[in-house]
Amino acid sequence: MKRQWNIAGTVLMLLLAITLLPGTVVQAQTITLEPERPSVEAGSTLRLFGRNFERGERVSWWTTNPHGAVLGGERVEASRDSGYVEIFFEVPEDADSGRWFLTAYGEESQEPVIASFGVIGHDPDPNDPDDFQIKVAPPSGPAGTEFAFAAKGYDDNEEISYWITAPDGSIYAAFPKGADADETGRVDLTWQVPYDAPRGMWVMTIQGYDSTVARGIRFEVF
Repeated sequence: MKRQWNIAGTVLMLLLAITLLPGTVVQAQTITLEPERPSVEAGSTLRLFGRNFERGERVSWWTTNPHGAVLGGERVEASRDSGYVEIFFEVPEDADSGRWFLTAYGEESQEPVIASFGVIGHDPDPNDPDDFQIKVAPPSGPAGTEFAFAAKGYDDNEEISYWITAPDGSIYAAFPKGADADETGRVDLTWQVPYDAPRGMWVMTIQGYDSTVARGIRFEVF
């Protein structure tokens, strides 16, 4: 019995020594991100839980609405003990209904993780031509077409920025101080697609500087 104990103890000590050797590779745990609940109403706050980030690392996060528009978020710091983070997303009061996504990215681990959740929000009335948040005309066209965009919900006379996302997800063009909303909070602008632009689904994102309201308007180049 004593010999068996000595053998077991030796094996245990060897295992401990191996795990403590310099350069030993330990498989990292998978980073996860989960919302507190599967859906949330517009105007409320959703809490999300992130686990297994690098301990103490800065984590950037942003959200994407059902139209593909990206809303910037804030940086948070992962726990120095466990790599745990909590993210609080304040859903805009006039948010569109549909499936939203929140992406968290660790600046040291350099690994993005995405959580999805539903938003119960604004649904335009199809019978009311003035009840809209976004519009584009025409909805599609060949390269070289000039598209007209309209978006609502900004502060009166608010300065806005806008940028255009190409079908591959890259920012094709950006206008940090491109236009102003009118006295009703509406923005109207036009953009001509270059003749050598790639085909596919594009997104015009319009965001207010003060209100941070963002609208994503999809249009197709064929």
